[in-house]
Amino acid sequence: MWLGMVVFLVQLGGSRLVATPAPVVCLRGADAPCTHPAGWCEASKEDESVYGYGRSSKRLRWRRTWRPLAVVVVIAGAASLVVLHRGSHQALASQSRASAGASHAVPAAATTTSAAGPAAGSLAARDGIAPPAISAASYELMDVHTGQVLASANPDAQIPPASLAKLMTFDLTLRALAEGRIHLTDTVPLGPGVRTLSTTPGLSNMSLDLPPGATVSLQNLLLGTMVASGNDAALAVAEYVGGSEAAFVSMMNAEAAKLGMTRTHFVNPNGIQAPGQVTTAADMATLARHVWLTYPTMYSRFTDAEYFTWDGITFRNYNDLIGVDPTVTGMKSGYWGGVGWHLVTSAQQGNTELVGVVMGTASEIASAQLSQTLLNWGFAHFLDTQVSWTKTLPQNGLRVWGGKGPRLALRTSAQPWVVVPSTGTTAPPPTLVVRPKLPPYLRAPVRAGEVVGSEQAVDAGRVVATAAVTAAEGDQQGSLPAVLWASFRLWLQHL
Repeated sequence: MWLGMVVFLVQLGGSRLVATPAPVVCLRGADAPCTHPAGWCEASKEDESVYGYGRSSKRLRWRRTWRPLAVVVVIAGAASLVVLHRGSHQALASQSRASAGASHAVPAAATTTSAAGPAAGSLAARDGIAPPAISAASYELMDVHTGQVLASANPDAQIPPASLAKLMTFDLTLRALAEGRIHLTDTVPLGPGVRTLSTTPGLSNMSLDLPPGATVSLQNLLLGTMVASGNDAALAVAEYVGGSEAAFVSMMNAEAAKLGMTRTHFVNPNGIQAPGQVTTAADMATLARHVWLTYPTMYSRFTDAEYFTWDGITFRNYNDLIGVDPTVTGMKSGYWGGVGWHLVTSAQQGNTELVGVVMGTASEIASAQLSQTLLNWGFAHFLDTQVSWTKTLPQNGLRVWGGKGPRLALRTSAQPWVVVPSTGTTAPPPTLVVRPKLPPYLRAPVRAGEVVGSEQAVDAGRVVATAAVTAAEGDQQGSLPAVLWASFRLWLQHL
């Protein structure tokens, strides 16, 4: 190919003209017959540009002998360029797209701390921030948007859940409601086990010791489960949703496994002490986050009520932060003798949403105070903000070579949430930057939705989020002349 291009350039550099049988006239300011013995005239480019060869004479019948050769050389050279450039481009594109795809393929958990991870994996440990002083058997503070652990201590210690088990009962009931299998207005029959449990001393109950055949609305039973922490109400709900207590407990453990609560096992739907029934602060944070994100309105409706009145009895919410701390939006308390007091709290301040879990505290008041300390520490040190990918993408898209259109529009995923150090305001820190990783151009064909690059959100040198950049539309390969022309232009650019 290169030899052909050299020949082509040599031919272009000269001005060899061949005479035809017609008289040969060389115009150099005045008509004069060509006196060259071979019958042809050769002049430099300067002469041609000044005088022109036979341009004003109809008797001249000149043709450039290099034109047929040039056509062959150009076609052969361009074809070679297409093959070579396409190979190099495909290698470049494959490399860039592979790197982009690799960035995109990394799941969010790879750039965040797992809910079940050790305390050393928390953002507090990573950033060198002193954790809060929490006097509890275990605790964990989790960011709701991202699932990142902000701070924790002994988060995987297995502890009896007590009434925190009702949070799973609540979750499964909300799912049945969302699927339309049950309704809040349903009247739920009370089985013998429910009536017996209602009269058991030493247990928190909704006092459902009603005559046989009596029913209670599902809405009241849910409030009795989550506000009054009624063990009888939780059993009634479980039997109604699952058909039986045993079937419902199987559903609870299946859901725990699905959510990744690997160190949790349920034996009953209300959390009454039973051998083998355990959970962890990390698993409870995972469950609470799931409930919040899946049922954002319903969870607060049934866990944020300060009081609940039924059958002439007013029950107080055991979550003492309800009605006291305006950032707290609900969740569940628990207690069992010998284990201590537990409290799962959800709270929101601006865009920052947190779930705190403290387990094994000394008293009900202590569980509330320590939970508030944990939440305040989180809001003081961390901030949830969204990353805007589109601001860093070229607004007119990427150049496409060899296609039917000149450029292709780009798109990326929805704006992700990231956790960054708090600046004392709602504004993200100046250390948060977005870096696009895009190739200089694309080569047709390009499929709609094809990954062509990636973007990274970097805070203080750490990648906190990644997203794939894809083609918003497809572009087919153009005609052969268009492909050859594009290849030739690209070859010139790479000289």
